[in-house]
Amino acid sequence: MAEIAGRYADDALAIESNDPDYILPGNGESRRQLDARVLHCVDELTRVHRGQTIIVVTHGGVLDVIYRRATNLPVDAPRNYPIPNTGLNWLAIGDEQWLIELWGSTRHLTRER
Repeated sequence: MAEIAGRYADDALAIESNDPDYILPGNGESRRQLDARVLHCVDELTRVHRGQTIIVVTHGGVLDVIYRRATNLPVDAPRNYPIPNTGLNWLAIGDEQWLIELWGSTRHLTRER
């Protein structure tokens, strides 16, 4: 962050303030816009695959959006949960209810299971 602040002070302030509407120059979307795009996609997947079990492989930014939706955590609130690399996350989604059944499990990475 220090390097960013030294070269791009306004961008660093926006990032540190957790401004969900700030768009980094050349980035194309704000965090709020990302949220809308991800939630639309998940809504479409659950509509098309109603009653089915599906697997989605994605990155931490999308997982952040999903966790926030499932727990009603606002987009501008600090992250208070882990998003480990290769973590498993299981959700049950029905109508308007999103239930986290497992979050950030890395149990599969250890020899002891």
